[in-house]
Amino acid sequence: MTVNADASLLDKDRLFGRIIYIYFCFYAMAAAERFEINIIYGAALFMTLAAFVRMLKFTVRTTYDLRWLKVIKLALIVFFVFTSAYVIVLYPLLYRYSHTVYAMLIIVAPLIVSEAASAELGRLGRSNKLTRSKELVISAGSVFVCAAATSMLIRLSGTDNDLLILPLTIGMGLEWLRQWRCRSYMIEYPRMETFAADFRQAASARLYDGMVITSGAALNVFMFTYVLYILLMHKRSFSLDVFVIFALIALACGVVFLLTYRFARRPLIDKLGKNAAFVLGTAIAIFAVYVFRDSWYGGGLAISLQTLLLLFGLMLQMIASMDLREDIMLVVYLQNKNADASALNQRTQRLDHWTAVISEAICLSVLAVLITDPLIYGMDFDGYIALAPQVGSSLVAIPTLLLIASLFYSLRQPLTKKYDRKLKAYVRGKEAGKENPVMEKRLKNVLITKYKKRIGVHVIRMLLKPVMYHSITGKEHVDALPGIFVFNHREIYGPIAAVVFLPYDMRPWILDKMIDKAQITAHMYNGTFSRIRWLPVVMRKALAKMLSPLVVWALNSFEPIPVYRGAAKNVLKTFELSMDCLQSGDSILLFPENPVGRYTDSEQISDFYRGFANIGRLYYKRTKESISFYPVYASPRTRELRIGESVKYDPTNGRREEERIVSELLQRMRELQRLDEGR
Repeated sequence: MTVNADASLLDKDRLFGRIIYIYFCFYAMAAAERFEINIIYGAALFMTLAAFVRMLKFTVRTTYDLRWLKVIKLALIVFFVFTSAYVIVLYPLLYRYSHTVYAMLIIVAPLIVSEAASAELGRLGRSNKLTRSKELVISAGSVFVCAAATSMLIRLSGTDNDLLILPLTIGMGLEWLRQWRCRSYMIEYPRMETFAADFRQAASARLYDGMVITSGAALNVFMFTYVLYILLMHKRSFSLDVFVIFALIALACGVVFLLTYRFARRPLIDKLGKNAAFVLGTAIAIFAVYVFRDSWYGGGLAISLQTLLLLFGLMLQMIASMDLREDIMLVVYLQNKNADASALNQRTQRLDHWTAVISEAICLSVLAVLITDPLIYGMDFDGYIALAPQVGSSLVAIPTLLLIASLFYSLRQPLTKKYDRKLKAYVRGKEAGKENPVMEKRLKNVLITKYKKRIGVHVIRMLLKPVMYHSITGKEHVDALPGIFVFNHREIYGPIAAVVFLPYDMRPWILDKMIDKAQITAHMYNGTFSRIRWLPVVMRKALAKMLSPLVVWALNSFEPIPVYRGAAKNVLKTFELSMDCLQSGDSILLFPENPVGRYTDSEQISDFYRGFANIGRLYYKRTKESISFYPVYASPRTRELRIGESVKYDPTNGRREEERIVSELLQRMRELQRLDEGR
């Protein structure tokens, strides 16, 4: 199952709509400046009316929402009503300008006309009465009506502001092009019924919602903050080069987006995974804010570097979230096999709406404070320049908080690269008619129910990879997965090298005492710290007690399979968990050496315990497929992981097969060890 082409069209509509929205904000500020009104008031007027109309339409069309969501919508409606009353009614009474009414009508005219045209197009489209000729007449008519109304208002005002008609016509033309290309007037927000419930039930989908909204709002607020900084730094006539500023900002965003999409998508997103790329983008953006936090005062090169780095991080976030959307639909497919892409498209539209509303609420709160400030009202250009760095450095804290929130959501997101592969493998098998209830259960436990994501493994790998780099040879021998990877132990060296550097989805066999908080302290003391003779006994016990919680956390991060010894019932539990692991798509990592005394660097690989080989027989009994065992030697001398030729389970050998597997694996691993000789 895949998301249909409407999703791509929806993305274009969102991006195009954002550009047009910023364009009309600039137009509103230019119009205010031409009528000698505070330019920030122009932006506040356009934004408050646009936000109120957006929230009102959404509320009217989604009366079926849950009660808590209705409360949020009502609160936002009340906020936008009071903001509109202040900006449209109270502010003009408190701060009097000449020609205020004409300026206000000219600023809001594009919004009113475009909303009226969109409503008519939507009505005709839903009643199947819309033709290409009617669409052209209505769209072209909206451009003409808006330009004519603006021209008339300019004449009535007695000012010479005909310069505004050209940018207005361009903006309305862009809006018509968006409507014609993307059909955004057909958005209805219909009831999604069961699909909506499926989205709410999936933990990964809920976390994805948080990622999209917070990262999108961070981008919007950052762009608002940056534009506001430029405006406050501007010394002379704003309207003369307002659209040059807009063009430069749009060009910078477009270039960064295209470069990120084209050159960072494959090497970064494909290699790291979509969620990991989102985390990386968030970290880069936060890093840019922190390192260049004083650039608003310095200006010049510092703020340019911050802007580019921030844009790169934010665009990487956007691209990763767009790529992740299709995987979220596959998660919903686990819950409802009849789910289709239209449900996801509706969900995307709602997310885009909430992103815009949250951004507008934040920006309007800031603008309401700024337009009330006497310094801003007085249009003191020297005061503007003095105020700009303070405003910029203060407001940048808002998108930073949103970025931290998006980082929180993404770190909790269980749909990592590993589970992305599993999810797609499950769907492919399902479409081919192959049932895998074990994998389905595992995917539902991780992606749908509340799942505590293990991030310890990522922290451990990040810390250890740079300091104990290993090369890997023999990858060509791994021809069938999942499989059993059999490693040499070498004290703690072998397990660490295996889990950090082996590039496969694996779960290790680990002795149950090592992952049990109640047993690990005594086990670590008896097995390791009791042999450190040069330390007093009290210190050895204290070290074991202090380190045991950290070891339990680290080992449990790898989602281990506990290895029980003693009672047959417990031993069978280990093999049962191993079968579930393999059927869910993960390989098994184990260390079967049975050393005599301690490991040493010069010691020959010890003989193997034989019980693990029963995995082959049990797996064949359950799936009728033969599993492969891969010998892997971790060489501390050459910093190399050597993967040998596999030993495949042969069901025709009967009980002798386990002995053959163990013998051949041991022989091949010792051959891999002998490669150290002469090096």
